[in-house]
Amino acid sequence: MSDLVPVEAELEASDDPGAIIIASLDRAKSWLAAAATADLDAVADFRSTAEAIRCYVAQKELGHDAELAATEIVRRAERRIGELVREGQAKGEILKQGRNKDQSVSLRSPSDFTSQSVLTGNQAGAYAMTDGVTEDEFEEAISEAREERDLSRVNIVRKLKGETTRDRRERRDSRHPMLKNTRHMDSNRIVRETVHALEGLVMGLEYVQFDDLDPDRVEEWTESLTESLRTLNRFKREMTR
Repeated sequence: MSDLVPVEAELEASDDPGAIIIASLDRAKSWLAAAATADLDAVADFRSTAEAIRCYVAQKELGHDAELAATEIVRRAERRIGELVREGQAKGEILKQGRNKDQSVSLRSPSDFTSQSVLTGNQAGAYAMTDGVTEDEFEEAISEAREERDLSRVNIVRKLKGETTRDRRERRDSRHPMLKNTRHMDSNRIVRETVHALEGLVMGLEYVQFDDLDPDRVEEWTESLTESLRTLNRFKREMTR
């Protein structure tokens, strides 16, 4: 799979690294689509590679199109992981719900291939893009999410569930009644307090000891931070137009 993705030296030397990444990810997409019998470990490694590329694109600010292309590959790999895990569980080759009734047989756990947050992700993980979801339904959902330029797992799962903006607003209002009449709230105050809160949070980061972090939570926190930063960057662009 290494020939499917560009190396960092190639990207650094290119005048248009974003274009190279998009072309490479198109090849990766074709590989993944043809990997009907791919080894689960291979797909898991592929997903990790795609995620690393997505992070590289975001850090280097190579363009949102390139980041979207990388994110799409990550999501497709996650769905394939979900499919292969479910197939393995049906065959009795992978643990179901972390249990193995036959202690004489050593089975691998789904979390051996990827983190639990990727698999379940607050009901918006690989399983939610797999269980009871046809290929056509997934393609339609990912196409709609691509048009919205939001390929987060949460948004794709929303599409699969048929949840509309109105549904999300009503669900939000039921959980947070005080937000129901946001049209009458002071937008300047909301932004001002958000900015001040973020400034305080950022100041606290200097006291973090990375060696003390729980390694089992790092990927979950990283994904959550990525989604939050994406939302904040989108808001910043809208505010400065």
